[in-house]
Amino acid sequence: MKCTFERIKYQSANSDFKVIMFRVVDIYSDCPDDIQKGKVITAIGTCFSEVLKDSMPLRVTGTWEKSKYGNQLRIISVTPVIPTSEEGIIRYLSSGIIKGIGATTAKRFVECFGKDTLKVLDENPERIKEVKGIGEITAKKICSSWKQQRDTSELLSTICSLGLSVTYAKKAYNYFGTDAAKIIKDNPYVLTELKGIGFFKADDIARKNGIDIDHPERIKAAILYIIENAAYNEGHCYMPEKDLVERAVKTLGIKSEAVLDRLQYSDISEKLVIKNDRIYLKSLYDAELYVSERFLELGYSKSCSFYSSIENSYLTDEQRHAVRAALQKRLTCITGLPGTGKTTSIKEILSILENHGYLYCLAAPTGKAAKRMTEQTGKEAKTIHRLLEFKKDGTFNRNKSNPIDAEFVIIDEASMIDIQLMASLLKAVQGRTSLILIGDYNQLPPVGPGNLFRDIVDRGLCYISRLVRIHRQAEGSTIIRAAHIINEGKRLNLANTEDFIFRKVTSPEDIKKEILKEIYDNQYIQVLSPMKKGVIGTIELNKSIRELFFSQAENSVIPFNVGDRVIQKYNNYEKGVFNGEIGFVTEIDIEDRIISVAFDNREIYYEDFEFDELDFAYALTVHKSQGSEYDCVVIPVSTAHYVMLFRNLLYTAVTRARGKVILVGTDAAINIAIRNNKPVNRYTSLGELC
Repeated sequence: MKCTFERIKYQSANSDFKVIMFRVVDIYSDCPDDIQKGKVITAIGTCFSEVLKDSMPLRVTGTWEKSKYGNQLRIISVTPVIPTSEEGIIRYLSSGIIKGIGATTAKRFVECFGKDTLKVLDENPERIKEVKGIGEITAKKICSSWKQQRDTSELLSTICSLGLSVTYAKKAYNYFGTDAAKIIKDNPYVLTELKGIGFFKADDIARKNGIDIDHPERIKAAILYIIENAAYNEGHCYMPEKDLVERAVKTLGIKSEAVLDRLQYSDISEKLVIKNDRIYLKSLYDAELYVSERFLELGYSKSCSFYSSIENSYLTDEQRHAVRAALQKRLTCITGLPGTGKTTSIKEILSILENHGYLYCLAAPTGKAAKRMTEQTGKEAKTIHRLLEFKKDGTFNRNKSNPIDAEFVIIDEASMIDIQLMASLLKAVQGRTSLILIGDYNQLPPVGPGNLFRDIVDRGLCYISRLVRIHRQAEGSTIIRAAHIINEGKRLNLANTEDFIFRKVTSPEDIKKEILKEIYDNQYIQVLSPMKKGVIGTIELNKSIRELFFSQAENSVIPFNVGDRVIQKYNNYEKGVFNGEIGFVTEIDIEDRIISVAFDNREIYYEDFEFDELDFAYALTVHKSQGSEYDCVVIPVSTAHYVMLFRNLLYTAVTRARGKVILVGTDAAINIAIRNNKPVNRYTSLGELC
C-alpha cells in the first residue's frame, strides 16, 4: 500500500519494535474488505524511524493478521515513495531523510533543477554546488547522505524482513557489506559473528527459513556458541568433551552421536583443538601453549641485571626479598593483600633501576589501573594494549619481531590479565627483558578466559614473592583491616567508622531505597552489585539512579542523556576503547543519531547501531570494577544474591574503595559470603601443555 505516517502508538524501550498508525493513500494488492483508501490502519513490527515523517509518502508491505482489535498489518518493509512532482520532491527532501537539507534548501534545489532534482542527485551530484548557499563541505555531506540512503534503505528493509531488528540489520550491513541479505539467507548462523546476536536468535531465524534440526551448519553453530560462551562468559580455556556434548544435546534436541560426528568435520576442527577429551578454541589452545612454553623458559632463569644489596630501612624483610628476586630473575610475581607494601616494592625497584640506568616500562590491564599506578609511583604507566601498540585489526605492533624496548616490564593488577592478553604480552617480551607481575592473588579471576595469576601462584610457574605483613601506614585503615578479616574467613564484626559503614537493611526493596538515598547526597558514589538481575542488580539500579539525575524522558531514538556515566562492554580496536573503560556522554546528535563519549582525554563517537557496545555505569558488577578504585563504594549485600555470595567477590568489592565503604544489607548475607570460600572453577591447562 501507499501510506502516510500518522503516529507511533507504541515503541519498545529495548528494541526497534513499534506499533504504528498509517493512513492508506493507495492499495496495490488484495486487502480485507474493511481496508479502504483514507482509512487509518494499525501496523506492527520494525522499521526505520527516519522514514516516519508526516509529509513523506511511504510504500508499506506486510501480511494481514486478525487480532481482537480487527485487522492489523505485520510489517515486512517501509520505504519512501520517490516523488515526481516538484511539490512532492520539496516535501521529500525537507523531511529530514537527507542530512543537510531542510525546507528552505529543498525549495532552492527544486528552483534550480525542477523535476530533475532527484535525477541530478543520482547522476550528477557535483552539480548541487549550483544551488544557492551550497558550498563544498555541505555538498559533500548531502551527496554522502543521499547515496547512503539510496543504497541502504531497500537492503536494510530486506535484512529486517529476515527477522532482524533495525539495529542488527545495520550491524549486519556494516559487517557483511552489500551481500548481507544473501549471506544471511544462505546461512543464518553467520549472524553469530555479530556482537549481541547469539545462537538462539540465529537459530530462530534459520528454523523459520526451513533449516532442519540436524542440519550440519546448525550443529556447528551450536558447538561454537557453547564453547565460546564457556570461554568468554564463564572464563574456561577448554571444555571437557562430555560437558560440551551434553550442553549441545540439550540446546539442539538431537542425539549425542550427531554432535560427536560433527566434531570430526574439517570446517569445525580447524577452529577447535581436541586433546585428551578436552575441547579448546584453537586461539585459546595456542595462547595457553605459548604462555606455558615462555613460562618454562623464563620462570627460573636469571635477569640481565646485577645483584644489588638493598639497604633501605623502611622495607620489611619480605619486601626486600621481593625486590631482590624481581631484579635477579627474568620472571617474578609479587602478590599480597592491600597494605602489605606492593606499591612500596615497586617504588624501590624503580629507584634501583633508575640509579643504574636500566630502561623500564610500567603498565596495567585497564586505564584506571594504569592511572593509579602513575599516581602511586610518579612514573608514566600505560594500559597493556597501549604498551603493545594495538592496531585497528586487533593485533599489536609490538611482537616477536618488534619487541618492547626495555630491560624490565612491570605490570600491576596482574590478576586481571586473561590468557590471550598474556600471550600477546609475552610475544613482545624478548631478548634479555625481564617481566615483573604484581597483583592480589585473592581477587576475582579476570573477565576474559583463564585464571592466569592464580594458576601462576598455585602451580609455582615462576618465583613467587608473597607479602603478608601489613605496613604501619595501613594499620589505621578500617577498609584494609576489613579486607584482611574477610580474606581470613573471620566474622566481620567491625563498629562503624568514618571509612567503613554497615547499614542493616533487610528487604531488597529497602536496600535499593537506602542506596538511592546515599547517591542523592553524593552522586559520585560507585555502586558495586554482585549481579545484573533483580531489584538490587545493576540493571534496575542503573535505571533508578538515572531517574534521580534525569527527570525528563530520554529521547526515544537515543537511549542516553548528556552527562550519562557509561562503560564500554567490548574491546573495540578500531575506536581504541576497551572492555571496562568508563566515560561520560558529552554530546548527542539526534538528527544523525550519533553520541560522543569522553574517555579520559579522548572523545569517541558511536552511531546508533553501536549503542549496544555501551552500558550505564552508575552501578557496576563487582567483576567490571576490577582494576579500579573509587573514593566511595556502596555494596548491596543480600541473600537475594545468594548464588553470588563468595568470599573473593566481597573481598574484591571492599578493596575497590579508596576512601569509604558502605555495606547495605544483612549480617547473614555478609557472613554467608565470608564463609563461602569455594573458588570459581575454571578449566585451564596453563603449565600442563608443554
